[in-house]
Amino acid sequence: MKSARLGPLLDVLLDQAPVQDVPAGAMLFSQGDPADRFFLVVSGKVRLYVAEPSGGETLLHVFSDGEFFGLPAMVGLKRYPVNGEALTMCRLVVASRAAVLARLAAEPGRVTAMLGALSARYLGMARDLAELKVLSPTQRICCYLLRAADRAGASLAEGEVRFRLDVQHNLIAASVGLAPENLSRAFRRLTTLGIHVHRSEVLLEDVRRLRDHIASAGD
Repeated sequence: MKSARLGPLLDVLLDQAPVQDVPAGAMLFSQGDPADRFFLVVSGKVRLYVAEPSGGETLLHVFSDGEFFGLPAMVGLKRYPVNGEALTMCRLVVASRAAVLARLAAEPGRVTAMLGALSARYLGMARDLAELKVLSPTQRICCYLLRAADRAGASLAEGEVRFRLDVQHNLIAASVGLAPENLSRAFRRLTTLGIHVHRSEVLLEDVRRLRDHIASAGD
């Protein structure tokens, strides 16, 4: 159950924290619930999303094996600002805020690393939300694909990149603010940029060209 993404933080989270099996579709917390728990995904997938006044949803992030979430509980916010839902059958380590902070207080050298990792996650989700407002649909998809390639361990220096998507297309559509049927059409249009998506298989012919398109002003 060790994870390179967590490193020395893992023992802090696992120490004396209960492990729970959660069915697909279960709500872990809702917007406005007391922010009193911190989560580590042992297996499965969890999504964080925001409910819009119009009745729609904005997907913020999908967490999978070895990833952790629950920033509000660690930085002292009283309420969760988002919803957390199990997308699949999940096994989660669920640590209370009080227990984790007590463990960290006993080893103060770990506090900086813990808060730094959590802050990086928060900034990443804030960046994703900003992209929904300032980038065109194809630019948002390109950003998503670059991050997906990075999660898959692909080299993004330059040239050709091949990797597999780690979530279904409907979740990608929600992440970039498109309807699923519009995402399929957008994928087909992206072939002109050397981007080929077939189910979960992705080929990026030229990473530099992709970056240039994201940086451009137009769609």
